[in-house]
Amino acid sequence: MMKYGYDLLHGALYDESQKDVVEEEYQKAMKSRTDQIQKVTEEIKDYDAVLITGPTYVNHLCGLPTITVASGSLDSNGVRQAVMLYGTDEYKLYSAALTVEQLLNMEEKNVYE
Repeated sequence: MMKYGYDLLHGALYDESQKDVVEEEYQKAMKSRTDQIQKVTEEIKDYDAVLITGPTYVNHLCGLPTITVASGSLDSNGVRQAVMLYGTDEYKLYSAALTVEQLLNMEEKNVYE
């Protein structure tokens, strides 16, 4: 038996009296998700990478490749600073990430010299 409410979730999804409602809502949600994925990928298709500038989960929702590039510097709390990028093409994304990494390292060298 699985823990953490699995039985409740399973029961809600497969309760015959709720079947039509659950399936209809699920289909609506999946259609909405598919539409959003198409919209996002169309909007960013011409870019090598998109910089995540705040709280967003669009890259995870769409299943897009994502990479985090850490710098060598720490913020005031001692946490390593980093930037997160996502895109539609892994090769272009990695190329952009390497460029960002070089720029971050170049900036750090200039700061410490």
